[in-house]
Amino acid sequence: MTPREYLPRFNLQLAKPVAIELRKLPRPILVTGSSGWIGRSLLAMLQVEFGESLRDVVIPLTSDGRDLILDHGYVLHTQTFETFLRHEKPISLIAHLAFATKEQLRDLGHSRFVQINTEITRRIIQIAAANQIIGALVLSSGAVYSTSGILETSVERNPYGFLKLEEENRFATTLRSGTNLAIIRLFNLAGPYINKVRNYVIGSILSDLIAGNSIQLTARHPVIRSYVHVADVVNVGIAGALGLVSTVGGPIDTHGDAEVEIQVLASEVRRLVRPDVSILRPPIDSRLPADSYVGSDGMFEESLKQLGRQSISLDRQIIDTYDFLLANSLK
Repeated sequence: MTPREYLPRFNLQLAKPVAIELRKLPRPILVTGSSGWIGRSLLAMLQVEFGESLRDVVIPLTSDGRDLILDHGYVLHTQTFETFLRHEKPISLIAHLAFATKEQLRDLGHSRFVQINTEITRRIIQIAAANQIIGALVLSSGAVYSTSGILETSVERNPYGFLKLEEENRFATTLRSGTNLAIIRLFNLAGPYINKVRNYVIGSILSDLIAGNSIQLTARHPVIRSYVHVADVVNVGIAGALGLVSTVGGPIDTHGDAEVEIQVLASEVRRLVRPDVSILRPPIDSRLPADSYVGSDGMFEESLKQLGRQSISLDRQIIDTYDFLLANSLK
């Protein structure tokens, strides 16, 4: 029987140098947070490359050990941290994508939020220290910066950013000398497998369109963002963990090919998807400060160039995110 060929969708494909090096790994890749936005995208990209052999090359972890249903009904069994630590298997690479997010802080409360994320960090550090890994991708966040632009110092003021920064430091001081460490500080993401859709500006705008509504923007102050495609984040992060791109400059901020105010973003979405729709927004109050959540320009784009790639354009990001949301709304 001829093995099924899994074709890339929504631009989810590994860069050629990354795919070549992953095929050389002697042991599996451990992926935490595998049911999340970036985790599912990484698994989809690995599925395209490895097909039916995916189960042999990846160990996915989730909070509840659920089965994940990938393209063409491919069932991937996952483990919890607890299960993996009881039956630990040697690994070559870590893609650490798990963390309780800022949105969960309200429901969990400050103390429980800190406790959960501290425990996640403790467990993954334990695994990293116990294995002769080639490298690790650690997903961090632009929240590590305080509102003044310096690194966060207060767990009370900004528990999410503080704990992310603490995790970065734990990895940097724990990994053996010579182990590759790629820390990606994520700011604004687009592309397939978006979840918690209404928590994101681009998700909210596209959801309004799919529902047949006008685009509703509520901010009365300038809101500036710079988006990157999830496939670019995966490729840069895994490439860094494999030593294919330089990470000597430290953590890499994500930064897209443009910085856009959300009115411009909404206009681009309308142009590409529904030119007939209206955009509703109250007048901008010039006395209010701008909300600019944008990473430092340079390192992310340079990393893609080292892989022989250009960043996926904002237009393509919008279309891929829309196509994914539309396809899932029809299920």
